[in-house]
Amino acid sequence: MKTRVPSLLFLLAIACFGSSAPAARDADEPLFRARIESADPAALWSALERAGYDVWHVDASAVEVAASRAELSALEKAGLSPAIVEQGRPLRSGLQTTAALTIGFMNELGLPVQPNTYLNVEELNARMQEIALAYPAIVEFVDITATYNTPPTAQGRHLFALKISDNVDLDEDEPAMLIVANFHAREIVTPVIALTAADRLTAGYGADPRITTAVDSHEIWIAPTWNPDGYNHVFTTDNMWRKNRRVFSSGVGVDQNRNFPQGWTASCAGSTSVSSETYKGPSAASEAETQTLMAWSQAERFAKLIDYHSNGREVLYSYRCLSHPFTSWMRQEAITLSQISGYGGAVRLPSAEGEHYEWQFARMGAYAFLIETHSEFQPPYDSAVAEAAQLWPGILSVLERPISIGGHVTDAATGLPLAARIDILNVAFTNGETNGSGGQFGSYHMFLPPGTYDVRFSAAGYAPAVHRVTVTALSSTNLEVALSAAVPEVVVFSDNLETNLGWTRNPAGTDTATTGLWERGDPQSTSSNGPKQLGTTVSGLNDLVTGRLAGTSSGVHDLDGGTSSIGSPAITLPPTGTLTLSFSYYLAYGSNSSTADFFRVRVVGTTTSTVFE
Repeated sequence: MKTRVPSLLFLLAIACFGSSAPAARDADEPLFRARIESADPAALWSALERAGYDVWHVDASAVEVAASRAELSALEKAGLSPAIVEQGRPLRSGLQTTAALTIGFMNELGLPVQPNTYLNVEELNARMQEIALAYPAIVEFVDITATYNTPPTAQGRHLFALKISDNVDLDEDEPAMLIVANFHAREIVTPVIALTAADRLTAGYGADPRITTAVDSHEIWIAPTWNPDGYNHVFTTDNMWRKNRRVFSSGVGVDQNRNFPQGWTASCAGSTSVSSETYKGPSAASEAETQTLMAWSQAERFAKLIDYHSNGREVLYSYRCLSHPFTSWMRQEAITLSQISGYGGAVRLPSAEGEHYEWQFARMGAYAFLIETHSEFQPPYDSAVAEAAQLWPGILSVLERPISIGGHVTDAATGLPLAARIDILNVAFTNGETNGSGGQFGSYHMFLPPGTYDVRFSAAGYAPAVHRVTVTALSSTNLEVALSAAVPEVVVFSDNLETNLGWTRNPAGTDTATTGLWERGDPQSTSSNGPKQLGTTVSGLNDLVTGRLAGTSSGVHDLDGGTSSIGSPAITLPPTGTLTLSFSYYLAYGSNSSTADFFRVRVVGTTTSTVFE
């Protein structure tokens, strides 16, 4: 008889163990897969994730976690009853090396015959090189770490990707798409999906019109693993391993999909405990893998991105606990992608903030989604291949998705590309979201829900430009923006009133006031039911002031009996350009004041204009 844990009990239990981290374990100690029966698995799943536990699987009656001995002990002390299902082991020892797919089935899919089992990290790199050698006109094997001079991984590995494009040797002025997989080491189905996409694109180029158009009009980048250290550890030591392999004094590994800057400090970000399987790292972008992907993205400016994970068969969109003005639209886009990918429209918000795809849509303007694939982390190899075939239409649909607004920002005089900031003036973003142009072509891209937008382009030293653009569901507007150099500001007249530049009291001879007349001097503070005249100035000691002296009360020397005026020396104004008058002031008055009390500024020339009152 199975005993299920009541919902109230596990919620109280989470409160008990969620505040303290389990003790550190040995770097090579394998994890355990444990099952916790529950009357409400969905709620238990959510609570465990908030507490930093690594949820492996959820079904109708239980939640499965990948946990260390210390974590299992913490769960037991909290009143839960985790039952061990299996212990982590080297993946290679558990793989069945018999053929999982027949050559006939591979031919039926239109794909080259693949190895009949999962590839380790060295074999992945070798397979990528094989594809590049087989299709040298459209494929290049690229060392991303070396290209951008970023740090290698904790164990000294480089990160690699395939570039697929019609003129692969050139950096072309066309949108880039990134397919990246295996942020989490144990999710070994995802490199199969990435490599299958590479095989589809190469085998179909020149034969399939849709594939040919996609390759001709994009630079497509495919990175089958972005966690080579962790992936290697899965094969050699522990098939349940999730994080990278950076060693800390209190544990091993950072969850790379919690390490990106967007939302890293949010309340729903990853764990701060090294021993947690969702540890977000000591600081945002602390990991070599994160730094490399950010540098690569800032150079290539990926317009489109799919980040493959497992498991769950659903598309993730928007933020977990932060707000975004386009969340409803993102959800609809995710539903469409889920349907095309064979997942029936299943979607959800992410597990935490600080995820990679969040940074891409929030800081780079990309059309970015995370797709949880399959129902297992390590299914039989033939099942992984079938999953990859099912997902292919979704990849093609993203490649064909129109860019709502795109183009280039250049210098109006030279035509050279500019790195400009792009703001949507009539939409409120509250989490530091940015977009911009950049790269060697000054290109930019924006994916937006239907509507009319006021888009401002600005760059240091240039006058900003605002364009109004209307977007429909599948519209694609090319907007080329040329920014003109800002006209340098010329100061015609400036006075801090520390020296006498020629101000004249009663210049027109019409003043009637008897006390408190305008003068240049050091004001003395007065008060009456609160401050009246301030004893300080904007700069230095002096200002222009009426009733400068304090006297025995605030009204002794105040302005009385009529009006008082003071005029500047004559100022020669330029014949053209926009003129701006700026000054600092305050006006204090008593409870007995009336509309007869005023402060007025006029510009006097051939005509007289009141510019402030």
